[in-house]
Amino acid sequence: MAIAGHFVEKTPVKTETFDASTQQVVDREINQTLLIPFQLDFDIGLLSIFSDQSDTNKLISRIGEASDFSFSITETQLPIDRIYANLQNREWAVDVSSIRIQNFEAEGGLSGTYSVKDVGDMRIRELIDSHSSDITILRANIKTPSQEATFGFFQSGTVRLYSSLESEDPLWSEVKEITREAYDG
Repeated sequence: MAIAGHFVEKTPVKTETFDASTQQVVDREINQTLLIPFQLDFDIGLLSIFSDQSDTNKLISRIGEASDFSFSITETQLPIDRIYANLQNREWAVDVSSIRIQNFEAEGGLSGTYSVKDVGDMRIRELIDSHSSDITILRANIKTPSQEATFGFFQSGTVRLYSSLESEDPLWSEVKEITREAYDG
């Protein structure tokens, strides 16, 4: 079972407008409305928020306040290696556009964050196999016969959609299923 909706927040905003009758600029207060679309899938325990990080944080905070913090919404470490394997098991064209590795050990005793872009499948597989617990993000373009979208899979548990898909689109549903399967092992 899933529920979907929009979080609605109205915020008073001061604005200056020109009053034609008085020929003066006047201060007015108007309500600005923020709509944040979301979906809560109880079957797989997934909260999907179709907005940016700031709105995501705001919605999570408001859900906590509304529930009197009786339950928590937490990030859980996403097994990137399983996500990649699950993507490869589908009959899709999957192009990994980048990965980011934290605590990467380079030659000469140097360490830091290593970002890899536009590398081949063999190199991606090698990096995932050797650094799976340190990969903080994997970005991939996924093509099915009927759809194409770019996703970011974050170690924090966030899956970010960089393309316009609707929550009911088959590709989005499949990616949610892949994410659930990765958690299930």
